[in-house]
Amino acid sequence: EPEGDRPARVTFLAEDITSRHHLRTRVHEREAQLRALLEAAPVILFELDEAGVFTFAEGRGLALSGLRSGDLVGESVYERYRFRPSMTQSIGRVLAGEPASWSLKFGSREFDVMALPAYDRNGRTTGARGVAVDVTERNTARQSADAAQAKAAEDARHSADLMALLSHGLRVPLATILGFADLLEAEANDEASEAGGAISRAAGEVLETLDGFLDLSQLSALRTSKPSPIGAAGLRAALHTALAEGSAGTPATLDFDEPAHPLVLNLGLLGAVVRRLAVLASGPLMVRAEVNETHLMVRFESEGIGERLASDSLHTAYVYHAATALGADLALDGDHVVGLGVPVTLAPIVDLGPPQPASAYHAAAA
Repeated sequence: EPEGDRPARVTFLAEDITSRHHLRTRVHEREAQLRALLEAAPVILFELDEAGVFTFAEGRGLALSGLRSGDLVGESVYERYRFRPSMTQSIGRVLAGEPASWSLKFGSREFDVMALPAYDRNGRTTGARGVAVDVTERNTARQSADAAQAKAAEDARHSADLMALLSHGLRVPLATILGFADLLEAEANDEASEAGGAISRAAGEVLETLDGFLDLSQLSALRTSKPSPIGAAGLRAALHTALAEGSAGTPATLDFDEPAHPLVLNLGLLGAVVRRLAVLASGPLMVRAEVNETHLMVRFESEGIGERLASDSLHTAYVYHAATALGADLALDGDHVVGLGVPVTLAPIVDLGPPQPASAYHAAAA
């Protein structure tokens, strides 16, 4: 206040709130992003108190399941879903301090639900937080894909059965033709012997062509099989078996650098390619296999194997068709070496470690 000739004075205090303003702006932006996510994504975010009463439930998944925003807030999960014991039991485990996940169906919609317990600073359970994801379209697509694959596998089996019947129907008369051709070849008459030889060669070519068609029909069935994980020992055994079946007594050796992790690949198609490449070996066959980050590399070395693979026949066509179905690459290195590169995926290995007591979850959450 003024004193004598001195005028009144005012003291100002100015506080820099720039950082606070920026923080508030970022919080509002995050809230807007979360709101946009909840309005667009087929999910439901929810929170429960320690008694199992909904304190928060938002997300587009509510509308998909026939609910509105706020319909669940204030309701007890035990009361509303008393006729869904799988859900109430799972919620009970979460409120007791154990994370849980389960599936739930509302009408025509299917949800995958995951919930975690919420804790206070003392490690006491104060409720639960969770998310429910609408997986209806994903499950429908997966079921459609499975059905289509099953139908393709069934069609392939029918084709293979038809080819087997055709093969049997042709082999019986061809066996008769070959028998009489042998008798003609045994005749002293040169003309009859020559005719018998011509008949035998023609019948042999028909049999070879028939075998090729039968193999290609079986390849169609192999194409419908799914890739599956296999360990190093199983892969080594499969390669050994395919080489033994294909080489048919021809000496074959396998040098295999075993991978540290299991691989995911179509073992049936791989065996078909390796088996047929081994058939092309007319002399000792040396095979080396190793796995890099993306491929199983197999090297076949035998006299003339590359030259025979480059020839035009149903047998080589089978090799190329099987390799294409496997997604593999074939490479010729001269006449004596063939390389096979098969794309693989490392099968994930998860080490869960020793079981932990319930108190460990409390400590981790705190």
